[in-house]
Amino acid sequence: MGRQFTLAEANALLPSVEPLLRHVVALKREYDGKKKELQHSRAAAMWKGQSVDRDSFMAEETELEFYAVAFQADALRLQEMGVELKDLETGLVDFPTRVQGEAAYLCWRLGEPEVLFWHGLEAGFAGRRPVAELPGEALPERERENRQLPDEGDSA
Repeated sequence: MGRQFTLAEANALLPSVEPLLRHVVALKREYDGKKKELQHSRAAAMWKGQSVDRDSFMAEETELEFYAVAFQADALRLQEMGVELKDLETGLVDFPTRVQGEAAYLCWRLGEPEVLFWHGLEAGFAGRRPVAELPGEALPERERENRQLPDEGDSA
């Protein structure tokens, strides 16, 4: 695990992550659609006993490669931010963290207003638990350190 995030850091990064993730998800959908079209048209031509127009086929293959390269570039940008791309269909990402001294992930999905869940390394999406249920001592380590504690003289 490289960079580790506090809950506040992960939420602060969302304005940069969200548009990039939306773009990656859109590129993946476009790629999948174009690939399916290409396979279908190729199979239809072969079924009809027609030859495949090589120029058209090459142009479509080139377009597919463009989508793949663009997708990989955006996925790499997310990775460089320290964000782990988990599911392209739903736009799911994880932010590495530590909870009670153990490696874990803060989990966010497109459409969620902020990072609301976390899970252990092996738990995955099915094991997501609300960050609101974390006791103060279980918050990601640097989050606890940054909390303001009342002075001894304060009556809070």
